[in-house]
Amino acid sequence: RAASRRNSAALLTLGTGVGCGIAVFGKVVTGTTSTMEGGHMIIVQNGRQCACGGRGCLEAHASATAIASDYQERTGKMHLTCAQVFTRAANGDTTAQSVIDDAAQAVAIGC
Repeated sequence: RAASRRNSAALLTLGTGVGCGIAVFGKVVTGTTSTMEGGHMIIVQNGRQCACGGRGCLEAHASATAIASDYQERTGKMHLTCAQVFTRAANGDTTAQSVIDDAAQAVAIGC
């Protein structure tokens, strides 16, 4: 609904993966495989392994899965969700804050 009155718009979704869509003058922009894979654009050379098999994809650095995984790697605390990492950051956990800052930086590079 946010772009319902626009001819052109871009959308970025962050969840367990990263999705994106672009419409220009009312037409959806597609890639060579008929879809856009914005989550798989490389933003970090030789970065984290992505589920697609690549390294350094936006999804591997900024998805909810990546945030939880990054926090677990830095702290050794297992089985935390992205939401729990955000809660820890809000409560002053500097490691959680750093993880979220890094994910936000990844999104900024990708956009």
